[in-house]
Amino acid sequence: MSQPIAFFLPNLEGGGAERSVLQVASALLDRGHPVELVLANKVGPYVEHIPANMPVYDFGKENTIKSLPSLRKYLATNKPRCVLGALEKANVTLQLATMTLARKPKVIVSIRNSLGEENSVLTGRKDRLLLKLAKFLYPRASGIHAVSKGVATQTAQFLNIPLDRITVIYNPVINEGLLAAAQKPETDPWLQPANETIVAAGRLNHQKDFSTLLRAFQLVKQGGHPAKLIIFGEGELRTQLETEVYELGLDEDVRLPGFAQNPFPHFRAARMFVLSSRYEGLPGVLIQAMACGAPVVATNCPSGPEEILEQGELGELVPVGDYASLAAAIQRELDRKRKSVPLSQLAAFTQETVISKYEELLCR
Repeated sequence: MSQPIAFFLPNLEGGGAERSVLQVASALLDRGHPVELVLANKVGPYVEHIPANMPVYDFGKENTIKSLPSLRKYLATNKPRCVLGALEKANVTLQLATMTLARKPKVIVSIRNSLGEENSVLTGRKDRLLLKLAKFLYPRASGIHAVSKGVATQTAQFLNIPLDRITVIYNPVINEGLLAAAQKPETDPWLQPANETIVAAGRLNHQKDFSTLLRAFQLVKQGGHPAKLIIFGEGELRTQLETEVYELGLDEDVRLPGFAQNPFPHFRAARMFVLSSRYEGLPGVLIQAMACGAPVVATNCPSGPEEILEQGELGELVPVGDYASLAAAIQRELDRKRKSVPLSQLAAFTQETVISKYEELLCR
């Protein structure tokens, strides 16, 4: 058997990066490549999406860096020809694990968010140390992958390396499974055709800035519109956001139902999808919503929305953190006839297109 291609992640919690990496690994397995999934801790809602024929190595460590000895042993024993790490804790741990190996695999660090933006907002000592290590280690990797042109540009600046050292490959967001899942019946009364419900989705954290969305939605309601808002996701800011919903007087019109295993029927049935993020890498959820037929409004954050929405041609872009501008864009979308973006305009994000590029990066 030929040497495997390995994918290393902290866990399979419900984020876009985890979903995307698992999708890439599964697609390469389907194309006949030997693929192994390596996890610091095999937990999270995407565990049930691991293909039955994909070997999985679980180190059982909640703290990713503590999996370093186990990862080093795996690399020395299994001798993968290439390892792709995703998310900073995994990338740094992976590079530390290979430093003293006699036979090093090809290591690709995958950058999913703007490192410069993360560096500017992180205040925790451990997180800032992590980014300092990334700045030192990433230029020494065999290859650097970025999920968007914007992320590539910011990464090159942050790492002080030439832009041409970074390979841009979009996430394989759109596939037959997504489109089929979107057609499942929608039973939520808020998402029936007669209602004009806005949806958002993502981790309930600082990056996604749902506080700005709530303030924007309050203005929409004050304007007399009978809209509803559903925010799918979980995270450390749940209690804060629930308090804000109450304080803004939105109890009857906003719901935070938690993580959705299949959010796609909700996107299909929604009046629109809104992305309120402070920063992104390539917001797959925005592409998913568009593929499901939802009109979209997004912040023009670094990076991804401008690329996806073709500088505002496929959906309105508004300044980051500006709830008044966001409210105005939502209101304009509510006032016009609902119109979807044709799938043909999202071809760059289809699985078939993207996986061929991953084959070139990981298998050559």
